[in-house]
Amino acid sequence: MSVEDFFSKVDGTLNKAAETKAASQDAAAQNREFLEAVIARLSPLATAYKAKLRERGIHTELDSYPTGINFTMRYNDGGHHGLRIGCTLERNRIEITSSFTSDDGKNYTSTDGASYDSTNWNDNIFESKLQKCIEDFLFYAERHGGAKT
Repeated sequence: MSVEDFFSKVDGTLNKAAETKAASQDAAAQNREFLEAVIARLSPLATAYKAKLRERGIHTELDSYPTGINFTMRYNDGGHHGLRIGCTLERNRIEITSSFTSDDGKNYTSTDGASYDSTNWNDNIFESKLQKCIEDFLFYAERHGGAKT
């Protein structure tokens, strides 16, 4: 292979890598825009759930920002059970993370391993996971001295 042929091949590889990087950055930008629209739609829902829990005497915290929502309920022993919707680091895909205090007082976080974008997202996913989070909170409340009011 001649020098020119070799460097022509190198240039092709470099150009393909640049195109792939640009496409990835475009997808991440589109995902972030989609995420912000989803969060804007879901914030009123999260606020309504917070209000309904407060009506029932359950201490609930809600932080909402353009790229995420943190929803947390507190136990009397200082523990918590909550849900966070936000984005993955690299591609800005939607991810839902649960956080909780276990019976031994240690804090944990977990995801179901799924991430979402405009092709597979439905707002009902968040509401379903939020309802499950509240049910789990209530199930474990007595182990933590009850729900904080």
